Amino acid sequence: MKKKNDYSLSKIPFRQRTLEICFNAVKKDGMELENVPKKFRTAEICLVAVQKDGYALKYVPNKFKTPELCNIAVKNNFYALEYVPQKYMTKELCLMAIQQNFYSIQYMPESLITRDICMIAVKQNPYALLYVPPEFITLELAFEAVKQNVLALRVAPKEIKQIPELRQLYLDQCVKDALECLDDENKTIEFLHQARKHLKFAAEFDINKMGVVIDE
Repeated sequence: MKKKNDYSLSKIPFRQRTLEICFNAVKKDGMELENVPKKFRTAEICLVAVQKDGYALKYVPNKFKTPELCNIAVKNNFYALEYVPQKYMTKELCLMAIQQNFYSIQYMPESLITRDICMIAVKQNPYALLYVPPEFITLELAFEAVKQNVLALRVAPKEIKQIPELRQLYLDQCVKDALECLDDENKTIEFLHQARKHLKFAAEFDINKMGVVIDE
């Protein structure tokens, strides 16, 4: 019985890697394209590789990268967006990637990033604020992030942190999160820990106005 990775080209001497062997390997694992000799990296074998794993676009020669191939790659794996030539980057392609994972926003040209893309990213993960260009971090976007996780405010720009409405939302969420820990008497210690952590961070905004004193 063959092992799962018996088809790996890395186990075959370079000179013994024929087109047929390479083709069969790529059919089973698109990332094997990395180990295919350049003379065998044809448009056909690259298509097969990308259909199997979009991230294989990383090893596709630029001359074989087409809008259609890039579309297939990103549809299969959002990480492929990093290897899409700038001339083939479109808003539709970026939207396809961001709907899969917020992390793809860092591979997008800033000229193609929109408010909708940023909102989709933050709704998936509030810490997507880390990758959102400053000019797109609006009060609405920050509110969305903090509603999901109050600690997301840590990665917001300083001017956003100082907005009274957002600070109030942060404190409201802190109280809500802390109160949820009171449902179980065994969570009393956890409640104190969480309350201390959240209030300490909140106090950093304007410790004099917050009137919160936290001992180290």
